[in-house]
Amino acid sequence: MSQPMYWSKMKNRIIALVMMVFLLQLGGCNEDTYSINNNNDKTIVPSNDESNLNEKLIIYNKKQVIGEIYHFGNIMQIDDGIVYSKWSDRDGSNTVMEYYCYNYNDNKSVQLGKINEWSLQTQETAYINNHIYFFVSTGDITSYDNRELKLMDIDLEHCVMSEVFSETGGFPYSTIDQINNRVLMAKVNKDGSSIEEYNTKTGQIKKLKWVKYDDENNVGEAIRNLSVDEENNTISLLVLKNDVNESPTLSIEMYDYNFNLLKKHNITSIFPDENEIIQGVLFFDCTDSYFYYENFSVTRYLGLFKDDSIEKIDVIDETFEMSHETIKDNYKLFYQLGDNRKSLYLFNIKKSQGSKLTLKTEDERYYIINMSKMKDHLAILLDYKDPDSGDKLDTVLYNINLSDLGFE
Repeated sequence: MSQPMYWSKMKNRIIALVMMVFLLQLGGCNEDTYSINNNNDKTIVPSNDESNLNEKLIIYNKKQVIGEIYHFGNIMQIDDGIVYSKWSDRDGSNTVMEYYCYNYNDNKSVQLGKINEWSLQTQETAYINNHIYFFVSTGDITSYDNRELKLMDIDLEHCVMSEVFSETGGFPYSTIDQINNRVLMAKVNKDGSSIEEYNTKTGQIKKLKWVKYDDENNVGEAIRNLSVDEENNTISLLVLKNDVNESPTLSIEMYDYNFNLLKKHNITSIFPDENEIIQGVLFFDCTDSYFYYENFSVTRYLGLFKDDSIEKIDVIDETFEMSHETIKDNYKLFYQLGDNRKSLYLFNIKKSQGSKLTLKTEDERYYIINMSKMKDHLAILLDYKDPDSGDKLDTVLYNINLSDLGFE
């Protein structure tokens, strides 16, 4: 493993496990509504850094520099700009994270809102009717009694952020997906694990499935992640079973929308050791023909379902990660994380075929640290830090089209 790649992977894991993982998703925000109800004034955010914890980001649009911002961690791309988070001033032990909308057209940022006692944000989002929904944890995430799990809603039409609900003791790495106008949530509580849905039209929350699980001792059955395949009307759950006297197992359980079990695939064999089976899952995507699994350690697995077995696609390894999609389609894009070779792999799940190429950048030292995809639209985050001197290049965001990369 090269030193630049090692540094970036360690940086990425530390952010994911201790604070957050980078987030790249898509939405839309009308040009005429870049305002926030803040004493009835339109708040324009200066571009200077207010904390040495924030990082400068150079923004490119079609290979041209159009501006820069200072941010901390989270970036959500929208049709005419990005939504990002920024570390604000600390008030004692209280961490304040502010959220902003940056407009490509006028190179200005508008504040959306802020979250007090912020501690972690997961990478999954649901994009429904021009709203982005995501989980945030506040308080002490290591303490059941002193942490809160919050479902947040960013209204991209009016450019405001609000809290949908908050619950004490919620598992910080709860995950979400979407079905039509509903946010589907996989949650772990103190005594169990559940699938719940939030109806964005009615505001109602309903529990769809529950299994008993001892979170403190990691014993029982836990729903680690979920993936919705709207084309085939299925919900796939990644289910851990860990009993005291038996080895742990991890399975993919596929259901219809009424939670009738359709298929079950045991994927325990993909792991090099038992420790990885029981750990948290960073990313999971699944249809009736393929699945992709990514945990907080080294396991990355792209596989095909073959009757009662699974078949690995060997093109990717532990250096690759899957680009996040706002609108799922049949083309999955994988990028080489933290390696200046910058390999990309585009996989067609319908044909079970893919092609590979190298991303070209003006400075060859750059490596990819995150990527988002919405059909033909890409947002690519690039960085570089010298492993010996610690000197680094400016972090950049490229707004480009998938068709411009030259995949066959």
